[in-house]
Amino acid sequence: GNLTTAINSSVLTFVLSTNDLNTIMLTTGLARGMSSTYIILLQNALADVLGNAVGQSGQSLQVTSFIPLTIPPVLQAWDLDRTNGTISLYFNEPVLLSSISLTLVSLQESAMTYQYAVLPTNVGTPISAAMQALVPVVGLATNDLNDIYAQTALCTSTANCYLAMGQSAAANVFGIPA
Repeated sequence: GNLTTAINSSVLTFVLSTNDLNTIMLTTGLARGMSSTYIILLQNALADVLGNAVGQSGQSLQVTSFIPLTIPPVLQAWDLDRTNGTISLYFNEPVLLSSISLTLVSLQESAMTYQYAVLPTNVGTPISAAMQALVPVVGLATNDLNDIYAQTALCTSTANCYLAMGQSAAANVFGIPA
């Protein structure tokens, strides 16, 4: 992240990069509220206006203000791997794997038609040992994969392969649904 505070200020503000924020959200139990949010200053990390080191190395300080995330995750892209029978979902932030509801996800041949809703028949499961992921990979059930193969106008190319995702089909690490 970046320091965004004016020079010689008694209050320092850091803006986290997207990568830093995602790393924090992928760490179970970290920064979920005031009781799990601390900062540790390393020796010589900061100095006062006279150049004296601030704080003690390894001393942790609890946050004095915590504003929770209230924006839902957004599905930005997805991939279908017909060979391995998987769908990769690319979200803008980590989502809880246990929150993914494939009964609310369907594949369709165009952006406007819902003719082919193949996933809810035999719902696949997320493939990961982690509890949350930025890119969950879902293994398709055999029946669902066979349904895709049987449809001659569905997912034979990117031109006829669309994914529709219903409301609350996934949630971020704070439980906010997509």
